[in-house]
Amino acid sequence: MIIKFEKFKRYYPIITIIMLIIIAYFSGVTDYLTKKNFEFIHQACMDYVDKHPYLGPFIFMGVYVIYASLALPGILLLTILGGFIFSQPFSTLYVILSATIGGSILFLSAKTASVNFLSSKTNPIINKMEKGFHQNAARYLLILRLIPLFPCWLVTVASAIFQVRFRTFIWTTFIGITPCAFFVTQMGASIMMMLGNEGPWTFSSLLFHLHH
Repeated sequence: MIIKFEKFKRYYPIITIIMLIIIAYFSGVTDYLTKKNFEFIHQACMDYVDKHPYLGPFIFMGVYVIYASLALPGILLLTILGGFIFSQPFSTLYVILSATIGGSILFLSAKTASVNFLSSKTNPIINKMEKGFHQNAARYLLILRLIPLFPCWLVTVASAIFQVRFRTFIWTTFIGITPCAFFVTQMGASIMMMLGNEGPWTFSSLLFHLHH
């Protein structure tokens, strides 16, 4: 019985996603995800940024730093929002700086915490990273940032557990997350460009704007 339960646990993420989609559909939440509502939100955000050109980015970056430092869920949506509100290259720059600052706070916090406690909480995945960190910490961390196989917060905590130098953590994080940050913020920019087009939204139109 225990073995069957352990095998079933691997399907939790996909089951959770399917359940959330079903709940969203039947609860009517999807009715609010209309082009008109997105236009209203975008215009409200743009008006605020126009009136507060310095405070607007500061608030966004402050919220992003909090999310990154506390490893809160929703960081991907926040990154898309950055591209939705701010133009390139500022959206990417705001995200990179905020993610690096927030990650640094989490990194330093994890270093001061009990290493045994942290490693016991994330033991299975952390063990997979151990060999890479011990062989070449800078190269391995840069690869983990460039190819996000694991959540950012988990990579950050692992870096602290395996005693990566703070300077190494900073530059590998800043450089490593740049391509992904640009791509995700560009998704937000694509949504913004689609607002000015006639006709319904489609996946193909999103891809078109993503490459233009």
